[in-house]
Amino acid sequence: MSKLPLTALVALPLIFGLAACSGSGASDPGVATEDALERAGVKTHARNVEHPAGLMATDSHVYFSANHFVASGEPELDQEFAYWEGKYSRVALGGGRREKVSDAGLTRVRKAGKKLFVATGSSCWISVMDTSEAEPSQKGIYTDEDCTGEGGGEPAGFEVTDDKFAVVREGGELMVGKHDGTGMRKVGEFKFADYAGFISQTALADDHVFVITHKNFTDSRTNRVLPQTIFSLPLSGGTPKTVLEFPAADALAENLISDGKNLYFTQGKKVMALKSGASEATMLDDDFGGVYDLAADGKNVYVADGKRGALYAIKDALTAPKHVKLADAKGVTSVVASGERLYYGTHAYAGNKPAGVVASLPIPE
Repeated sequence: MSKLPLTALVALPLIFGLAACSGSGASDPGVATEDALERAGVKTHARNVEHPAGLMATDSHVYFSANHFVASGEPELDQEFAYWEGKYSRVALGGGRREKVSDAGLTRVRKAGKKLFVATGSSCWISVMDTSEAEPSQKGIYTDEDCTGEGGGEPAGFEVTDDKFAVVREGGELMVGKHDGTGMRKVGEFKFADYAGFISQTALADDHVFVITHKNFTDSRTNRVLPQTIFSLPLSGGTPKTVLEFPAADALAENLISDGKNLYFTQGKKVMALKSGASEATMLDDDFGGVYDLAADGKNVYVADGKRGALYAIKDALTAPKHVKLADAKGVTSVVASGERLYYGTHAYAGNKPAGVVASLPIPE
């Protein structure tokens, strides 16, 4: 299994169990009967999962990584030598055994048609796998020339359309080419004072790449604290546009996602929307304990609330937002909407053994 540095994954709380709501009460997939889960509409695809990440569903399988933190327990040693290791697997939606598809703990995943574009949280490379193959395998399509593999130079993010592959380099350069990594060329560059490594997350909407910066960077020339900012650049190339600057007193903006047209992110317990073409964000909902992940499908926004151990939907998010609890899901860390189902991963332990699951439930009408 591949080794990842401590910065590759965010440590998740060790919360035991997962419960799925049904009309007769909560059910724990670790102990409940399959009949009880089916009545609740919940399907458990994989059990005994540790720190799930890179969750993605196709029309035939659900893909995910399971990740393990390797440490000695000695703080001074672990600060230098502790690491993450993981592997990427898939399970058929109709049921079956877990199949390993990569020895890397892939955490960054984008989908275009039958292809998954993948990377770890700190890799110099980006690969693609064709999920229509009987045994999908990774094919490297991009390696950053300035990345040493020992920290620094890793791509800040990547996005895909039906026919384009875009990479945002650590220094802000936007590179665009074909799905196989050929024809990559610089079409623009994001800038944030004189910093490299200023980009926190990326998203794709309306054929534009959006980036959100880290918070509390200081301009060394003026000693001014720079506002956390969302910038955009068209895939066709051009000059970056400042879309939104956040007041210094605002909570950290994170969990940036897109439904293909609009952007969504969190600020503390708030879920925010930045509609296509808008210059101001709108709060959709703030009734959450702690948001770990978001998903959106163009109509609803889905929330993985790891602190409350529950899944929520903000129905009709952009027109008449309604707060709906979908299921109890203790230890939930990730969520993705695909087709008519919502897929999610949980992290938990039973004793000292992993007890998380990858599961799904119907998307509400």
